[in-house]
Amino acid sequence: MAFPNSLDAGIWETREEEKEEKKKKGEITMEWHENAKVALPENARRCRTDEAQLKAATEHFADATAKRLGKAHVKILRSFHDDTTDVATKVTRPDKMHSTIGVGNMTVHTYVDLGGAIKVEKMQVVGESVFKHHKKTPDPDLSFGAYTQPQ
Repeated sequence: MAFPNSLDAGIWETREEEKEEKKKKGEITMEWHENAKVALPENARRCRTDEAQLKAATEHFADATAKRLGKAHVKILRSFHDDTTDVATKVTRPDKMHSTIGVGNMTVHTYVDLGGAIKVEKMQVVGESVFKHHKKTPDPDLSFGAYTQPQ
């Protein structure tokens, strides 16, 4: 499997019986927000891949982000997509390809390069913008690389 740190196909959150064991091992638990599940087919179409592959890629990179930030749980708010919506104005505009996750009291946008050929298996993280709760700008100490600045 190209994305080892992902849930099985058709599973949308860490199974209840696995949570305690993962916690003991220092592994990440995860869950998908209902809106993220609903948006997955359209996001997969935009990424020119199938839903299972995009789901696994999203989970794999969310796992890495949670580990980097020292968090034990991640909530996937949206799989990889190429637009962004301002929550205050509800205005949607084009953006670079990224996923959106919640970890602790932060929202993280993980930006990727699909290498031009749009091969999900070969995507590379190019940056992350990390927003602490109720902040409008990314935290410069937690964010890195290339990412879109909020407008």
